[in-house]
Amino acid sequence: FFPAGVGRSRRPHRWITPKAFQTTHPRLTMGISLVLAVATTVLLLAVSFFWKYLPRLRRAVRGAGPRRFWQLRGPPQWPLVGSFFTVYDTTRTLSVLWQWTRRMRDGEPWSFWMPGRPAMVVVTAPADVRAVLADQFDVFEKGGEFHQNFADLLGDGVFNTDGATWRVHRKAASRIFSANDLRAYSSRVFNLKAARLAQVLHRHAARGGDAASIDVQDYCYAYTFDSFVGIAFGAEYDAIGATDGKGARPPYLVAFDEAVRRTSQRVLRPWLLTQVARAFNVGSEAHLRGALDVLHPWISKL
Repeated sequence: FFPAGVGRSRRPHRWITPKAFQTTHPRLTMGISLVLAVATTVLLLAVSFFWKYLPRLRRAVRGAGPRRFWQLRGPPQWPLVGSFFTVYDTTRTLSVLWQWTRRMRDGEPWSFWMPGRPAMVVVTAPADVRAVLADQFDVFEKGGEFHQNFADLLGDGVFNTDGATWRVHRKAASRIFSANDLRAYSSRVFNLKAARLAQVLHRHAARGGDAASIDVQDYCYAYTFDSFVGIAFGAEYDAIGATDGKGARPPYLVAFDEAVRRTSQRVLRPWLLTQVARAFNVGSEAHLRGALDVLHPWISKL
């Protein structure tokens, strides 16, 4: 509200409401609105420009050398929303990430971030992967964010912990297998599963016609699953034999695939969307819960 008069008169001031001001001064109101709109647009464009191109200008000035994550190349990133509109896709997020990885030259690392999530750096060069998983393993911790996202699937095991807890699990595993024994046992399991896979594929080939047309990806996934279960738990699950190559797979295999996919999507989904979906058990979180309901009884039998 704006006072209509100022003075020492004892009479109360008359006040002009915004609506009355707009009625009595239409051109001035329109001019103020236009100036505010133009100023806001210019400000947003300037912020977006510096947000996107300032890291590149810094790299050009400083030259080669160590870089922060915001100085890496990657999908366009915008204030508040990050890479949400260029990376997140409910059906093909991993495919989008793979496409961006292929755009980088010679395994160059790249970065992106989602609202409410820490910035992520993608490394694919063999030397970088070796540094993260072997040479500097103690430096690159999984962290609380990773543990929270994967706890429903991986619990507090060796694949989802850091520090003292990880060392306890690692020490227990090292007592069971030495490096040479694990390598020999793994080779034996892989060879047995490969022979089983070859047997099934030969059977399809012998049928000929449409029966010989199969989805090899289903069998490759079943081969990996059987091999991992055999190495990690010493259990025999013939997922290869239970797969028909036409889309039908064992329930536990479908549930495991679904659980891994839905859990991985948590890392790439904005934090707020994940919390809402978990609270109301809808969308991707509902699919994850259904997959875990199938997996938990099956795992308890191992």
